[in-house]
Amino acid sequence: MKILVTLLLAATAFGKDYLVMPRSANHIMSEYKHIGSFPRPTYKLSQDELKSLLQNSLASDFIIDENFEISIFSEPTDEHYELQWAFSNEGNNEPRRGGGRIPIPGVVGVDMDMDSMWDEIASLDSIKVAVVDTGVDYKHPDLKEHIAVNLKELNGKKNFDDDGNGFIDDVYGYNFSSDKADPMDDNKHGTHVAGIIGAIHNQIGVAGIMKNVEILPVKFMDKKGRGDLEKGLKALNYAVENGAMVVNNSWGAMKESLIMKEFMINAGKEKGVVFVAAAGNSYKDIDVSPLYPASFGIENQITVAAYSPEDRMTGFSCWGPTKVHTAAPGRNIISTVPGGKYEVLSGTSMSAPYVTGAIALLKSKYPKMSAKEIQDKVVNSSILMDHFRGKTLSEGRLSLRKLLE
Repeated sequence: MKILVTLLLAATAFGKDYLVMPRSANHIMSEYKHIGSFPRPTYKLSQDELKSLLQNSLASDFIIDENFEISIFSEPTDEHYELQWAFSNEGNNEPRRGGGRIPIPGVVGVDMDMDSMWDEIASLDSIKVAVVDTGVDYKHPDLKEHIAVNLKELNGKKNFDDDGNGFIDDVYGYNFSSDKADPMDDNKHGTHVAGIIGAIHNQIGVAGIMKNVEILPVKFMDKKGRGDLEKGLKALNYAVENGAMVVNNSWGAMKESLIMKEFMINAGKEKGVVFVAAAGNSYKDIDVSPLYPASFGIENQITVAAYSPEDRMTGFSCWGPTKVHTAAPGRNIISTVPGGKYEVLSGTSMSAPYVTGAIALLKSKYPKMSAKEIQDKVVNSSILMDHFRGKTLSEGRLSLRKLLE
């Protein structure tokens, strides 16, 4: 699958370095630094190297991306199950940061329709879900039993690539931020996301939307929540090549990467992978002012806005009539953070993993369902919300009960 986009570059537009993917696999660039295949061999070039390349070749022979910054999408700024209003909104159980509950009344029942679903969820087979983020605290007592473990590396030789996947000692995933086999979270964002998806149902802490899941931690952003396109592409590729069927992307940038877009499309066509993107927290229409990957508009991606317990879009959530598919809880969400702790965070970064978990459950129940069918089911099964009319494709919020019918 090729995306036929003519990319014209002027010398004045050049930045520090670029990622270059030839449109034809027959185009050899062995003299440049190879960084991976997304889905074809891709190279990292300096400004001078790119100028030299384009003196002897047409720009239209390549997909060329500037290597830009990517950042997390959190809002600046089981003993707890009763505070998980996303699963069961009682109208008075929204947690306050620092403890206690928010005094503003919510609307009873404005949640993900979870209370009647736990038995069915428990009956579904496990599926591998990648958290591509700031890492995950894979030792957290509410997560460790749900972390994907590479048994060949765990039981193999130290400092040796026992499974032949190109990464040494990647027992619990990989860290592309520091290029090492330890995806431990030094921020908290990725661990919070992971808990929403798959915190263990063990009578402590919180419960994730999935009871049976393998969470694959893939770190590409640092302790400040920052990464770049090169590391992001490597992280996404690792997730797909190591068996993730659903990939959570609670991050983004204002610049579009054609290489990332083509990679995601191919991952869907070749492996059936579905990506879930946070819509962003800058309260704008991303049809008009795009954020990526949220605004890619591809068949195997679901983009998620955030709603509050009052049955409204949150005051930070982005929207998009043709780019955002549905909404999920995103304000004052309690989940896991590093060190065996729990914390309340807000943002579409918290909304996306609810949908990631829901789609993983759907893929487990209906393994032959195509990515486009999944996307359509998400849109068509969402519950209408007045505040989302004209703002998203579904004009509503995700209902797990209706999604799994």
